[in-house]
Formats: sequence, C-alpha cells, structure tokens
Amino acid sequence: MRIPTRLISALRFVCWAAFLAVLGPTGVPAAPETPVTEIELILDASGSMWNKLEDGRFRIDAAKQVLTEFISETPARSDLRIGLRIYGAKVHYSKPGACEDSELVAPIAPLDRPRLLAAVRDARAIGATPLARSLDLAAQDFREAGRKQVIICTDGEESCGGDVTAAIARLKALGSDVDVRFIGIGLPAAAAARLGKLAPIENVNSASRLAEAIAAATRATAGADARAPSSSPKVTPNPAQLPAPALPKLSVRVIRERQPVVAPEVGVTFRSDLRGGDPITLTSTGDEFTGSLRPGSYTATVTPGGREFRGLGVVVDGQNRFTFDITEAPKVKVTPEKSTVLGGTSLRVAYAGAKGTAFQYLVAAPVGSPDAEEPAYVDAPGLEGSAELVLPDTAGDYEIRFTARVSESAGSVICGRSTPVRITTAAATVEAPAQAFTGAPVLLKWEGPNRHQDWVGFIKRGGTYTDYFTYVYTEGEAHEATVEAPALAGEYEVVYANDNAGKILARRPITVTQPVVTISAPASAMASGQVPIAWTGPGGRQHYLTIVKPDAGPKEFNDYVYVDYFKEGDPRTVKVDAPDVPGEFEIRYVSEETGLILARQPIRLTPTVATLDAPATAKVSESFAVKFSGPRGKKDQVQLCPAGSAADASPINSFDAADAENEGSLSAETPGRYEIRYLAGEKGRLLVRRPIEIK
Repeated sequence: MRIPTRLISALRFVCWAAFLAVLGPTGVPAAPETPVTEIELILDASGSMWNKLEDGRFRIDAAKQVLTEFISETPARSDLRIGLRIYGAKVHYSKPGACEDSELVAPIAPLDRPRLLAAVRDARAIGATPLARSLDLAAQDFREAGRKQVIICTDGEESCGGDVTAAIARLKALGSDVDVRFIGIGLPAAAAARLGKLAPIENVNSASRLAEAIAAATRATAGADARAPSSSPKVTPNPAQLPAPALPKLSVRVIRERQPVVAPEVGVTFRSDLRGGDPITLTSTGDEFTGSLRPGSYTATVTPGGREFRGLGVVVDGQNRFTFDITEAPKVKVTPEKSTVLGGTSLRVAYAGAKGTAFQYLVAAPVGSPDAEEPAYVDAPGLEGSAELVLPDTAGDYEIRFTARVSESAGSVICGRSTPVRITTAAATVEAPAQAFTGAPVLLKWEGPNRHQDWVGFIKRGGTYTDYFTYVYTEGEAHEATVEAPALAGEYEVVYANDNAGKILARRPITVTQPVVTISAPASAMASGQVPIAWTGPGGRQHYLTIVKPDAGPKEFNDYVYVDYFKEGDPRTVKVDAPDVPGEFEIRYVSEETGLILARQPIRLTPTVATLDAPATAKVSESFAVKFSGPRGKKDQVQLCPAGSAADASPINSFDAADAENEGSLSAETPGRYEIRYLAGEKGRLLVRRPIEIK
C-alpha cells in the first residue's frame, strides 16, 4: 500500500524539524554541559503483533520498519542516550517463561545504530505481554541524571497478571523529569482508554501514523521546546527554509558461495518500506553496486530471482555497506500431518533435506504473503525431523515454509513449502445464569476447543476480551467451573475468549446485583470480648465482619472475620473480638474489594472487667480449679505466675479463656507463692489477680 505523497512530505518535515530543533540553530551537537536525555523504547513482540493494521501491514512489520527508520534518521548527539527493550521475542506464549521474557537488547547509551538496528531486525513476535514486568525492569535501565523517557509500543494490555498501574508509579517515582508514554498499535478503543488513564497514549492503525507518533513522543522529551524556558517564543520552521539534507551513500556487494557476483549477471534495487514509490536501482561499479538514498528503512531485491533482503537501515551518518549472499538454498521437503487444522492449535510438521545450519525454522504464513513474513514459527534443527508448530488463529489458507540461513552473511530464505493447510476458526458456547450476586460463585459451563489461553469469565456488557474481570482458563478436559462474579453490581457478559487471538467466541448476558445482607448481634458487649454476630445473605469473596467506631472510614477495620461464600451447613454466626476500649461502636458487614458497607448495626462496648475464684492453697503437681468471668477474647488467658513477677512475665502454667466455659485448671511443680492472673487481649492487659500458695 502506498502512503500519500503529502503525508510523507509532512512526515519528513516533522522529523527534520524535530532533528534541527534538537541540534540547535547552528546544526552542531549540543554543548557538553547540556543535561543528558535518556530514552528507552519498549517494543511489543507478542504473538498478537501478527494481526494486521488498517494499511494491510502486519503490526510487527510496521513497528520494525518505523523503528528502523527512526534509528537510521535520528542525528547522534552528545547529550542523547537511546536504549531498546523488547518483550515477547524469545519465548513462545505457550511455553514456561513467557511471562519473564523481557530483554534489554540495547542498553541506554549514546546512539549505537548497528546494535539497535540488528536488535529490531532480529525481533520475532511469538510471546506473551509481560508489560508490568518490562516497566519495572525499565526503571532499572536508566543510568544517568537528567530527563528520562519510556515509550511503549504495544498492541495489547498486560497478559501476565502484572500491575501496570503500580509499575508506572514506580517509574515516575524516579523523579519529576520522567516521561512515560504509550503508542498503541491497533489497540481496541476500550484498551487504549484504560492505558490512557495511566499515561499519555497515541493509538495508531497504520505505519505512517506510527512514525508520526514516535517522532512526536521523542520530541516531547528531547526536543528544544521541552528544555526551553516557558518565556521563550516558539518558532515554527518554514519548510522552504530548511536545508535539504545530504543523502547518505551506500555500497552493496553480492556474493554466491563466498564469491562476488557482478553486473550484468545480477542487479540490485532498493525500495523504501514506508515512503513507497518506485524502486531505486543502484549503479554497478566494479564488483560493487552504489547509490545515494534518504536515511530510513529499506527492502533490497537482487535480480534475477527476486531474492529479498529486508529490514535494512540506511543511516544518516556512518558506513552504509551491505553484503547480500544469494547462495542457492537446499531443497527441503515439508510435510504437515493434517491439511485442515483449528486455528490456535498445534500442527506436527515433518521436514527432510535440510543442511542443518544454525538458523532453521518452520513457518506458517498465509499463501501468497511475502516470503519474509513469519506470523508463527518453530525451530527445526538438523538435517531432518519434525516439530510442533502453533498455528495462527486467523482463518484462511496457509503454507508451512522451511526457512534457513544458508550462510553467515545471508538472510533467511525459503528452502521448501508445504501444500496448503486450511486453518478454520473455533466455535464455542457458554452457559450461565441470568443473574448473580456480587462476589458470589457462579457455575459456568461451556463447549469449545479448550486451547491454550482460552478462558471463560466476566466482561463488561458490550466490551472486548480486554475488559475482563474474573475468569478461569479452559485448557484441559473439564467443561465447567465456578467463577466469582465481579465485586460491583452492573450489567456484564459471560464470555468464551482467547488471549492470543484477541477474540470472543461466545457470550451470554448476566446481571450482577448487590445482595441483601442483614446482621444481628447484642446491643451491648464487654470491650475486648468476643461478640457473636449472626448474618444472612449469600456471602461473597472477601466479605468480612468487623467492629469499628461509627465515624471510621469504609476501609478501616479492627479484628475481623471473613464470611466468604456460604455453603450448606456452614455456620451463619461468627465471633468477632471487640476493641479494647468502651464506647459507642458499630458492627459492619463489608466487601473488602469495593469498600462497600453492606450492613451495619450499633453496639455499645462496656468497660472490661474480670473475676477469679480459686482456692487459697493447692498441692504440688496437683491440678486445682479456677472459675472466672471476663471478656473471653481470642487472646485472653488465665495464667499462674510467681508472686511479685512482672505483668508480662512468662507463666508457669496457663489456659485460654476463650476456649474454657468459665472454668479451667492450673498446677505447679514447685512449692511457693504464686498469683493467678486474667490477661486480656493481644497486649495482655492485666485485669485481675488472686494469690495462691502451692505446698
């Protein structure tokens, strides 16, 4: 797809205006005393990046092309540091370790174009979305004082259970000069809105808009306007007055079996990945091909044969020298086990006739797509063998390609193709009641493929798969599970969905209502004592009973008891320890998740008193009875201690007052004078004491 000329001209003007602003009016690098600016780019290489944008490009291709262009065009500056972190490029989303797969492929440092370009070129979109982990690691990647910026290019939200909100907060805690921005690559509107509440976001659906977004994001931190005093006037450059940048020169060598191949046997053309237009043919000069091109991302083609070399960064400065190896690839036979497969499942594929080089892969790609596309792949080592390939979840006709790097200097080429494999879409159904209570367990039943990362759960009514609340993965033999309803009342849907494909296969509406809860307890009780509280209602996840001051906040609590989900036969009366001080309080039934108080009842706490009744003397090693009264709290004890010892002294013998029916027994092995004591609460307040002599 060609990008309109006026858009490319505008984009080029924006980029060069930004670069000139960065360099300053003299066009020379900033002075050494200029504060350092550190930028970390974070690239999403999850499996869903093989979905397409509105301009027809795969998301991962667009991201790699735009980042290659950005790295190639950005002028080097003494005060600018750029680094690159990629997540999802090393571990397949279905494998252990996918949620730890986040790598700093290029540390934040003065512009290292070769390292950055190689990291972008080699990134493969296969993994999960450990977004929170990547942000936490990014906080450790910065090295110097000065302005800091994190730009996250992602097509999805966190898929590993991390807390993105907390991770961004930790990043911003590095200082007031930290700027965090999202660039959404085809994000659903609801997901973009959620991320936009955490940090500024630009959601794009084409490669050209992605290029604009990255240029605008970096200007926000590295541009001259960002550093200028607020009183400084802002001047918009006139495109007609901008100097035309000198075009970088490049040279290309073509080799076959380590020997040079020259014109007229072969020719070399370059075409821009982003600007479109006609291919540019290089000039034959001895055993090289030479020419001049704008800096940016390119694909080169060697003719005849049409061998393509993609992801080439022609840089604004430095050496632009390339070697294209067109050594003939081996003929590999590729045999898939099936001709029709359900999307998102695995397919065993056999291969034979390979050379056994270091980089060999089986790739599933749409029939007719460019040879370099790799929406799903798996390692295929050795001369022959077989491998399990997890297929994309998009229906259509695919072919399994065997790709290999035929020499150290050559890119990967296709050595064999299978007959077409038809990928079909999955179907599913889900059953659920029409209504449920907040936080209560709901029995969900389903029929579906039960693939890796298929799940059933709750989303907001009319939402996408990213608008989820509680859920359970379906993988396995079971076709039903109990899932907790959301904590807030509202209109929801129960859905069968898949994380990797980003699809909802089945949905059913459900209304979640707040349950009616009642509590019943004595009008008064002794401070520090246990208060019996009866309750009615369905119970709920993290619902609890507590006793607090009437003016306490909704999330304040003292001693508490969870009531959880009520099951047949469970007690509906619990005992809660009252606070230690007398006064006016209230009993509350609270939902911990929402802070909602679902029921309340006043209670007066009276002063704490206790009594002890025991004989004046007892015999050594013989038990004697102790009758008592008191609050009988969970931590209350009746103790036997040496006479005159401190109130917190270790007892000779003791029993728990809460477990005794107003009577217990004590004994001592050594004659002497002792005290029987009643201690209340966790702090062991001494309420009453009585002397006793052991003879």
